[in-house]
Amino acid sequence: GIAVSMVMKYADNIVKVIH
Repeated sequence: GIAVSMVMKYADNIVKVIH
């Protein structure tokens, strides 16, 4: 639900930072 959505968004931000 919402928790999963937040995790996915957080992971996307981490990927952007790494790249």
